[in-house]
Amino acid sequence: MRRVVVHIDRLALHGLARHDARAVTDALHDELAGLLGRPGTPLAVHQVPVTTVPALRLGAGSTPAALGRAAAGAVATAISGTGTGRVR
Repeated sequence: MRRVVVHIDRLALHGLARHDARAVTDALHDELAGLLGRPGTPLAVHQVPVTTVPALRLGAGSTPAALGRAAAGAVATAISGTGTGRVR
């Protein structure tokens, strides 16, 4: 396994209850680790100084964990440049 360091300076969670924020960040962390830490996953660059991920909108009844996974997929896609991120 390789070491990938991702620093997220700001994560805006508009419209989400405070108590759900931890579930979102935990899912984001776990999904990013899985997507970017796999051997053979190409990374387009070694350093991405600024990456903006578009707003994510999930349907009614979606869980905070689903939002975290969706955000991780969008971040992974932006970092890898290959479309390997998945939004579930």
